[in-house]
Amino acid sequence: MTAAPTEGSPPEKKTTIDVKLEARENLGDMTGVNFATATGPIEVNTATARFVIQQPAPRLGGYIPAPAVERYLPRGEVEKSVADRLRRQDGPALVAVVGMPGLGKSEFAKQIASQLKDDFQAVLWLELGAKSPQQVVSDLARQVGVALDASLGYGDQITEVKRSLSQVQVLVVLDDVRPQHTAHLRDYLPPSPPCAALLTSRLQQLGALPPAAIFSLQPLDETDSLLLLESILGEAVIAAERVAALALARRCAHNPLALDIAARRILQLSGLQPSGGICTHWFQPDRSGKYLEGRAYHGASGAGPPGEPLIAGFRRRQPRALAAARPAQRVCRQQAGSFR
Repeated sequence: MTAAPTEGSPPEKKTTIDVKLEARENLGDMTGVNFATATGPIEVNTATARFVIQQPAPRLGGYIPAPAVERYLPRGEVEKSVADRLRRQDGPALVAVVGMPGLGKSEFAKQIASQLKDDFQAVLWLELGAKSPQQVVSDLARQVGVALDASLGYGDQITEVKRSLSQVQVLVVLDDVRPQHTAHLRDYLPPSPPCAALLTSRLQQLGALPPAAIFSLQPLDETDSLLLLESILGEAVIAAERVAALALARRCAHNPLALDIAARRILQLSGLQPSGGICTHWFQPDRSGKYLEGRAYHGASGAGPPGEPLIAGFRRRQPRALAAARPAQRVCRQQAGSFR
């Protein structure tokens, strides 16, 4: 056993000792303190005969997923409000962003995390989805750098993880909180301060957070809807067919995911070679007032000559061809049932 004075303290009052592994059990028998599992130095206050195990700082993991969109569209005031609340140090920095499927909650969270990453030691990103509470806690422990003892029960594992989180300043992102997680949500939240947490969910209410900490993400406005379409279909197309593009945006309820699906399906069925009328021909009303599924085709495989409407070429050669907006419409129809 060797001893050395602790920096900044009188040698006769406080000493840090390095106890060899074989001596720790004997020291525990004498003091009543369990030193057998202590990996760090042991601090001894010689005036009070108090022993304190110095735990090593956690080795943090963490990451921010890569963006899944080609162009991120800022979401205005809600983006600033969420970022400001996560930076606060005078109270809990716990925030949730909720909304219907396809509104871009995960991409929003990625953007916020990227903006704030320099304010924290690390960003710990957890995709909850269909995971069980035990899986979520295990994932969080791994990113915090805690090796959980297999003999520990669920409650003791949470205690260990939160103890480690209390020693660091990290941003924890809980993406896709689902109904099965609500009863355990407090188990996943880090101590705040020093940490912060950002949640995304389709659920409008999350009991672990006060209403003031829950922000609702809304569909895009017309301008941003056109910008999203422009990022996929091209600036020239949208400039030439603004009216038709707005009709597409309205049909997709200005839902980012629906717009993305529709635009990419248009490109797919056009052979990735857009020509004149890419939006207009997809959304020309027929005599019944419904929208036809056609546009000028540019000589792609399986189609007619350049300039032939897609609807004519595909109905003659591929009768089961899908329309661009049908998958997008399914997304929009599912929103009400999924957003609770």
